[in-house]
Amino acid sequence: RMGPGEALHHFLAGLGIPMEVLGPWAIDRLTWLIDELPLHAGEPLFSVGEPAGFLYFMRDGKVKMTREGAAPWTFEGRWLLGGFEALADRPRDRDAVALIDFSTLRVPTAAWIDLLEDSFALARGAVVNMARAVSRLEDRIPEGAPRALQDPPRVGSGPLSLVERLALLVD
Repeated sequence: RMGPGEALHHFLAGLGIPMEVLGPWAIDRLTWLIDELPLHAGEPLFSVGEPAGFLYFMRDGKVKMTREGAAPWTFEGRWLLGGFEALADRPRDRDAVALIDFSTLRVPTAAWIDLLEDSFALARGAVVNMARAVSRLEDRIPEGAPRALQDPPRVGSGPLSLVERLALLVD
């Protein structure tokens, strides 16, 4: 298990935020919020329909996310999982299961959102990281995918979803 300082360092590194840009108050708050959760292969991280109570950061894990009627997603390496549902305030729309033994860092969603509201540096880093994650997911779209998946959303064509807004930021 990691100590609180090491866990915080890994969590912030995953968001691309150097500790030096945060004030001591933010570092102190985050240190108390982060919890390490060991997972074993086959163990669920979260299930469809559950409230998005936690954000999960993995730095060296492997997780498969599935939903009936949709292609599975596999995340390996460094990812923040559950952020989109948390920020959209909606329940989980996929099951997430560990494919290997690893430890994840988790932060309660409500406390994380409160902290984002209080720290511009943290909020900026989180937005940049989510835009980067959307870009990495878009890179997975196979050649010959439907045009709707290849074209960025047009501004003014209706309300944009969170993913569409982040994709627009990436462009």
